[in-house]
Amino acid sequence: LTSLSLCLATAWASIPNMANYTAVWWDDFTGPAGSQVNHALWNQVDRPNNPNKELEAYITGTSTVQLTGTNDGELRIIPYKTDRWYSGRLESIATFTCPPGHSMVLQASIKFPNLDPNSGQSAGLWPAFWAMGNTIRLPQPDYQPWPYNIEFDIAETANIHGNSALGVMHYSNSESPLNYKWYDYDSSKFHTWSFKIDLRNPDWTQQSLVWYADGNEFNRIKGDAFGTDPSTWNGIAQKAYFLILNVAVGGGFPGYPWDQTTGGPDSAMTVEYVAVYQS
Repeated sequence: LTSLSLCLATAWASIPNMANYTAVWWDDFTGPAGSQVNHALWNQVDRPNNPNKELEAYITGTSTVQLTGTNDGELRIIPYKTDRWYSGRLESIATFTCPPGHSMVLQASIKFPNLDPNSGQSAGLWPAFWAMGNTIRLPQPDYQPWPYNIEFDIAETANIHGNSALGVMHYSNSESPLNYKWYDYDSSKFHTWSFKIDLRNPDWTQQSLVWYADGNEFNRIKGDAFGTDPSTWNGIAQKAYFLILNVAVGGGFPGYPWDQTTGGPDSAMTVEYVAVYQS
């Protein structure tokens, strides 16, 4: 199958049902307007310095991460500039591992800001929904630095790339990403971005990692991409991952903000829900 089927019926507020899957973790971001995110589910990063030569400081509080108060729930991550750029980054406290013989889907409904490449108002903004191997959060001797810990960019985008989101994987000792694939989207709407680890095929070479946008497959990596030894594939597909939502500013991927780059709500990434499903 090349599409991910979602039922129109909903469960748990705005979290959609998925045929043949069960939701095992979710956040539908319900709460009063301007209130904080659920810190039982999310760690809101507080960090002044960032890799990739980014400019933002990630801070706690509701100036950068807040609920919108809509009936079905929404989250906004808002970059803004005063003395410097500030923004928000959320990391799920829970981790998620696909059981052998099963399939797991990481999914979010997101409205990215309008990243018009012909306008300087969004230059340098870098919103993303992604997952990282939890070994980067562990103490020695289990700690693994990036990219050995594995990174799945489920949907990331930037002004210089226009309204087109990237799905890609970083792994092993290679900083060169595997399978760069883009998907064009309408920035005036919410879109469903999904990433599936599928271990249901008994032949590990035919097991897969699959990226979807609104149910349409736009990227796939199979086990046979990693040679004839299953150990590399198993170390990727059966690892524990945590989820990340953030808006970075500046860096090698988006380039840097211009004088006219606009922060505030118009530059926010808005999220209706995040959910993890297992077959």
